[in-house]
Amino acid sequence: MHVGVLVSANPKSGSATTFFGIHWGFVGSLRPAEVHDVQVAFCADAGCTPSFRDWKTGTPDWTGGFVSGDPAWQGPGTYFFRARLRDTVTGAASDWSPVLTITVTP
Repeated sequence: MHVGVLVSANPKSGSATTFFGIHWGFVGSLRPAEVHDVQVAFCADAGCTPSFRDWKTGTPDWTGGFVSGDPAWQGPGTYFFRARLRDTVTGAASDWSPVLTITVTP
């Protein structure tokens, strides 16, 4: 499946108490069987290689966010997000979106 999925954030950097709004989706309308899979990775140190894990699986276009100071998150460092579109009937999936980074300071 060749489709561009976009991931955006506002703001892209801030302190651990900042609310980071995140949105993902693609230009067009989802068909009934299409969903997004979103992954997140975290690195406390600059230069590390991110290891992605599932965050939101099987979601429609979405806008929401997080505060990195919340215990469910890791605090200061760099967060990496990527998303793809997946057909729940056929299993076909798009490539992962370009990676979005958010920098969190103490």
